[in-house]
Amino acid sequence: DGGGQGRGLKALALADGVRNKSKTYAVACETLKFRAAIDQVLEKSRIDRGALARNEALLYVMLYDHLFGQGIKGGGAVKRAILAHDAKLKQALASVMALRNVTDQKALVAEHVRNAPSFPRFARVNTLKCTVKQALSELRQTDLDLPVPEVNMHIPQVLKFPCGTDLHDHPMVSSGKLILQDLSSCFPAFSLASYTASVGIDLQSSDCIDATAAPGNKTSQLAACGFKRVFAFDKSERRLELLRTRMEAAGALENGRVVPECRDFLTVDPNDPAYANVRAILLDPSCSGSGMIGRVDHLVQAGEDEADPASAKDRLVRLSDFQKEVIAHAMKFPNVEVISYSTCSVNVEENEAVAAHAIAQNSGFKLAKALPTWPRRGQEVEGLSQTQAGCLARVDPAEDETCGFFVAHFRRMNEADDRRKAMKKAQKRKRLGKKKLEMAASNSAEGAEEDGESEEQPAGESSSKRAKV
Repeated sequence: DGGGQGRGLKALALADGVRNKSKTYAVACETLKFRAAIDQVLEKSRIDRGALARNEALLYVMLYDHLFGQGIKGGGAVKRAILAHDAKLKQALASVMALRNVTDQKALVAEHVRNAPSFPRFARVNTLKCTVKQALSELRQTDLDLPVPEVNMHIPQVLKFPCGTDLHDHPMVSSGKLILQDLSSCFPAFSLASYTASVGIDLQSSDCIDATAAPGNKTSQLAACGFKRVFAFDKSERRLELLRTRMEAAGALENGRVVPECRDFLTVDPNDPAYANVRAILLDPSCSGSGMIGRVDHLVQAGEDEADPASAKDRLVRLSDFQKEVIAHAMKFPNVEVISYSTCSVNVEENEAVAAHAIAQNSGFKLAKALPTWPRRGQEVEGLSQTQAGCLARVDPAEDETCGFFVAHFRRMNEADDRRKAMKKAQKRKRLGKKKLEMAASNSAEGAEEDGESEEQPAGESSSKRAKV
């Protein structure tokens, strides 16, 4: 999905063509943790990198195995070159540890990486293939050792497993019935579909756009939420091919439910008749990924940003400018009524500030409450009132057991909206009027009954008196 820049390490390591997915991901993560230390060792040893390997990524992995792992397995020219320089490398490592005043190699890993939180494992039930009840039943039957998952209270299709649960090779994941997706990553599509339906828009007769769709977790979720069609855009053919593969596995391509298109969303003509039936747009554009504190590749980026704050600030400015441009373009689609904007960032510059800019620049849209059951709301910043900030949903990775996220909903204020409001008010007045009439009729009936009793009593009394006479 659009969050982050390009394909992340996890997406690459867990791609369909990769064997031993979990092991590959683990080795890649550990290598990234020690990358800075490896650089220091190479610099201290004064060994020419080109003399060891032409492929820098391979060199990092094999140096990690040799210096910090369980030794290089297999053979090849790179292994022979590293072993030929073994003494220099080991001596340089000892010098680096002495300079850093550490005796444990793990202490060479940056503190913010060492102390990163561990989150539970989340999986989304793909309701295009099975119900939540069926998924829970199949999980119990196929894997007796698997812990019983919890059903999430905010998104009932999301299951929570204990931290460390490995589901990558589980048959229900392979079959597309379960999709490994972090809880907060499920917020935008679920919230967009729920809110769109709540304002009276029929999802089954409405199209939706996923503006930066690959690798496709949110796209398949939109399809499962019930939209008639989901146009999935991505400007990279390679990334779009990954999306097609995932959509096929999820059963989302059947009956043209998801329509993948290799296009840059910013170049799509909002007035193209092909998109005349689009009522909702999901925007999850490139962001800093600052909320992904459980992901090593993002942690490494965070460390680089911390080391070069000026460069990090420039990067944030470029990202927020792009994010504002994407929202402005989405607001040009004439029949779109609801837009979801999300990031996997915790930076105000990419979140509240972008939302404030969007409504300031386009008076035809207002903020609507995203994911109302979620307790953590947006921050009040310049351009946003307390009420408007309360419309925004935020996730704190340090407190919420899931990656940092932000979701904003923009709702078009148009004649259709006014008509729906007027209709609701008229219906309410009609119900109140009917209730008043019923109460009036009831009171009238009770009054008549009381009057009847009061009139009959004197007659009875005079009758009694006459009898006595």
